[in-house]
Amino acid sequence: MGSEPFYDLNIEAQNLVENAFWNLGDVEFSVNDLIITSPQNFYIGERGNNVIDYEPSFWVGEMGLIYPSDYGYATSGGSTIDKNKCYELNFSSWESECYNNNYLDYGSNQWTITKIIYYEQPYIPDDVYVLSEGGTIINYYTMAPNISASPVLYPKHEALITGGDGTKNNPYTLGI
Repeated sequence: MGSEPFYDLNIEAQNLVENAFWNLGDVEFSVNDLIITSPQNFYIGERGNNVIDYEPSFWVGEMGLIYPSDYGYATSGGSTIDKNKCYELNFSSWESECYNNNYLDYGSNQWTITKIIYYEQPYIPDDVYVLSEGGTIINYYTMAPNISASPVLYPKHEALITGGDGTKNNPYTLGI
C-alpha cells in the first residue's frame, strides 16, 4: 500500500497524506463472545508488542483501518452518561448514548486493523475486531462477507484545517 496511488483522491488530496506508523498489537478476545475490554484497554493493547511470533508489531504506510480505541474515543457520551465513563466501560456493556453519539458510527459493520489473540483456545489466524452496526466491537474471520472498510489516512504536519467543524454532518476539510 505504501507506494500505490489513491485512485479516489485527487492530486491535491494525495499530497496531503503522509506515511504513518501503524501499531499492530493484538488484543485478547475473551470467553462467551463478549468483548470485555474498554476503549482504554484496547488503546494499550493496540500499541503493545502482544503479537503472534511471526507477525510484525507495526507497519509503516499511507493507509490503514480504524482502531477499536479510535471508535471508543469518538463518542461524546450523552445526558445520562458522559464520554469519560464510556471510555471506561467494556464495549459489551456500552450504553446506547455511547454509540448513538459516536461520530465514527456509520450504522454498518466496519473492519478494524486490530487482530485477535484467543488465550482460551488454540490460535485462529486472521480473526480481527469489527465495529458492529449495533455499536459494539465483535470478532470476525477476515473472509466474512458484508463488512465495510473505511480507510484511515494521516495528514501531513503542514496540512491546515480549511473548513468544517469536525462533526459527522460537517467534517473538516484540509489544505496546505
